[in-house]
Amino acid sequence: MIAQFPGIVNFLFSTSKWTNVVSKGDLLASIAPQAISYYAKVIVPEKDMPYVKAGLRAQLKLDAYHNYENGLIKGRISYVAERKENDKFYALVNLDETNLFKLKPGYTLYGEIVVQSMPLYRYFIKKLFRKLDPSYV
Repeated sequence: MIAQFPGIVNFLFSTSKWTNVVSKGDLLASIAPQAISYYAKVIVPEKDMPYVKAGLRAQLKLDAYHNYENGLIKGRISYVAERKENDKFYALVNLDETNLFKLKPGYTLYGEIVVQSMPLYRYFIKKLFRKLDPSYV
């Protein structure tokens, strides 16, 4: 198989280090693309799935020190899963190139997906009615 983009080999399975037996699910090679583009896999609650669509903006925060140093990480949703994976729905968020710093795989992110914009006065009125009448949507 020939890759479409150049990359760097991070890990390559070697029989000289381990036994000659390869088990199902073992990592044989890990290749990272040279043209770095990051994405985040975000878990979406089932009740919010009807509102999440490709192209929406996402604002994410790192669960690490970089969050305080660099602020929010912004991106756009590129893919929304139609089926559950491990009993959870997910979406993929392509992160903007402008706010990339030394990101590493495995960072924990949390944040919000902007599904609707409204004027500030409507937001407060909506919150006020929700406080007065919990059945108000």
